[in-house]
Amino acid sequence: MKKLSKLTILLLALMILGTGTIVFAEEYKSYGSYQEALEAYKEAKYKRIRKIKEPIIIEAEDFINEGMEREPRTGEIPKVEIVADESANGGKYVTNWKERYHYLEYKVTVPETGLYSLTFRYRIPRSERETGFFVRGMSVNDVEPFAQAGRLTLPKGETMPGSAQILGDPYFDWTVQKVKGQIDQYLEEPYLFYFEAGKEYTVRLTSRGGGIDFDYFAITEAHKPTPKALVGLKRMWEMLMASFKAPKK
Repeated sequence: MKKLSKLTILLLALMILGTGTIVFAEEYKSYGSYQEALEAYKEAKYKRIRKIKEPIIIEAEDFINEGMEREPRTGEIPKVEIVADESANGGKYVTNWKERYHYLEYKVTVPETGLYSLTFRYRIPRSERETGFFVRGMSVNDVEPFAQAGRLTLPKGETMPGSAQILGDPYFDWTVQKVKGQIDQYLEEPYLFYFEAGKEYTVRLTSRGGGIDFDYFAITEAHKPTPKALVGLKRMWEMLMASFKAPKK
């Protein structure tokens, strides 16, 4: 028993010497599909954070790490460019973030434990205006919260008023979008992500296709749950409209 205790002390001492401290990291939970995540949230009675004094904004240029999840096609590791621009939230934005598997990592903390939404502010560069999709993957502490978090779709947004006349082609303006998912055939809602107060998380955002000018992402208020009655009404409405469109025999 004494030998075991001495061995344990020796191992702990080596850990302290190697790291300077002992940290027992709690792994971020992954729930499989988003539907499974919602069921787990409900069972655990996680609170939806409905009010935040100010959104928790993480500026795009404040990344702590940049890299590739796979070998780059060109052989060269791409690097984002930080551009000064008064129209950006903090006076700067990140561009040249388009190659697939190119990631940026950020540190995130929240003031209250619970469920939050994820919001992006970005715009589509003129060089990417013909691109059909803009997708980013998200992981927290190297774990995808649910399968759909690996492919978060960003809508193109609106073109800048008058850009077609002044510049000769449409120029996309900055847009602020909560990342949403198709809950079922009839319902689309913002995804919910669980964070605990007092913990520092590493959030990795990875390009899955399509280049964007990236201003910031934010941890924002969760939406109210959609009443089942409204979902049922929407389904009935869809069925009614489909019946009118159906060809008559």
